[in-house]
Amino acid sequence: MMPLPPRPVRCRVSLLLAIALAGCAAQHSSGSSDGFGLESRLRVADAAAQAGDDDLAASLYAAAAVAAPDNGSVQVRAATALVRSGKVAQARQVLFRYLKAAPADEAAMRTLAGIDLDEARIVDAVAMLDRLLAAHPDDAGALADKGVALDMESRHAAAQALYRQALGMQPDDAAIRNDLALSLLLEGKVREAIAALAPVEDSPTLPARARATLALLYALDGQPVRSRSVAGSDLSEAYVSEVAKAVAAGRSLPKT
Repeated sequence: MMPLPPRPVRCRVSLLLAIALAGCAAQHSSGSSDGFGLESRLRVADAAAQAGDDDLAASLYAAAAVAAPDNGSVQVRAATALVRSGKVAQARQVLFRYLKAAPADEAAMRTLAGIDLDEARIVDAVAMLDRLLAAHPDDAGALADKGVALDMESRHAAAQALYRQALGMQPDDAAIRNDLALSLLLEGKVREAIAALAPVEDSPTLPARARATLALLYALDGQPVRSRSVAGSDLSEAYVSEVAKAVAAGRSLPKT
């Protein structure tokens, strides 16, 4: 009888090793009988996340959040891990609970607003961003995030005003320029969108998302050579045509 092949362990070995080491570290540092303190739990959660075990990471981060209710960094890490594992409602609950005790925590407010944006909870996202901007009116990231929320409501002119305000503080921010370009594209203003994004075209750190937007804009503007230069290959004619039709009809842009 042929022996069965060994079960794959992949990254579980490193995860189990991390758990064992964390337990030893906790015993030496705190003398705890269970050997599993907050820092140890966080180290294991980090190891689980790196190993791709999002469910275990979320569980450990959530437990750490309960154990350290006053630690904003832990709360944000827990919420982020919970979202990654699909537990969005629990992530929002973690941040809501923390913000009741620490209403001025910027990182928690920003994280919650980001979660709400991803979930298309526009009213909630704008309320949180307004709260953040009331304390920090020159927060370029919050201004841009609010712009995204307004674009999702088709309030493009108002969104563009916020993007431009943010760019006045961070003119080389490719992500904000990309948001502005997409907002202009949604109004059919292809040339203006190119003008907004082209200044960072040659940046070695241009995000892939912004590069894809610029390549699309050049294709829509009838500049296939420049589009190919930016994208590294020709865009699908069907995709470019679909985007052009969506913009003309005032619909949401198709996904790449």
